[in-house]
Amino acid sequence: MSTSSPRARQLLAAAATISIAWGGMLGLASAADAARPGTDAKPVATASASVTEDTALIQVSVSRAVKQIHTAVCTLDGTDIGCGTPVAGGSKKSATYSISLTQLTPGDHQFTAAFTLTDGGRASASASFTVVPPPATPQSACASVGGTYAPQFTGWECHKHFDTSADMFAASAAFTGALNPVCESGRVRGWYSAPDPAGGREGWNICDYPASHSFVRVCVAAGAYTDYINIWPQQVSCILPTAVEDLTYKFEPSCTQLGGVVSREVWSGEAGYSCAPA
Repeated sequence: MSTSSPRARQLLAAAATISIAWGGMLGLASAADAARPGTDAKPVATASASVTEDTALIQVSVSRAVKQIHTAVCTLDGTDIGCGTPVAGGSKKSATYSISLTQLTPGDHQFTAAFTLTDGGRASASASFTVVPPPATPQSACASVGGTYAPQFTGWECHKHFDTSADMFAASAAFTGALNPVCESGRVRGWYSAPDPAGGREGWNICDYPASHSFVRVCVAAGAYTDYINIWPQQVSCILPTAVEDLTYKFEPSCTQLGGVVSREVWSGEAGYSCAPA
């Protein structure tokens, strides 16, 4: 049959239409196959961190069974720390690791986990976290400047031995800078010093508890001489020239509340009372 006849042209057109339709069906099938998830899907790893004081708990997961993991490398701030053994009872399609990091230094940290799979695939994940330093205490603040902490009746002291008086006063800024923020009354008193029989000098910075300042208010309210109101590590005292009984009535309950005892004293013929440890 001649291809130029009307009948031949109709048959050729029909064949072309069938070919195009079949090719389109093949194309749709290929696209569906490519979109269908399978074992060739890219592995995914995740990591998270929860921090409590100086300890971080890291949770790591990778979307492959344990038997499909060839290597696992975990680092903290660039240093290899090991990933440990996957958590038992994990899914057949994923592996989970739980890593506890203790005694971490304050500051920012970066954890990274990298996996190589038996089929050559790779996956990695990271988690950033911050360790906040614990709040300073009188004990830790005193230790930070090389001093020795000791509780006192009306507060606490930070004591240190120095070779010379010049060394002691040169350290004043460092001591007050560390101790003032943790002193309950807001500011330490110092330096108090005395020669060391073995050489050098002993120096003290003293912090008064806020309660000790109430003794000052009691003394002033009772009419004591402000020049004779003293707060020492082991004693609070004031002088009242008249109506000593009034001072005793107001002063003794506060002293007793702190666990002390009141004693009557006389300075240059003037009557006064002091509060000292029982």
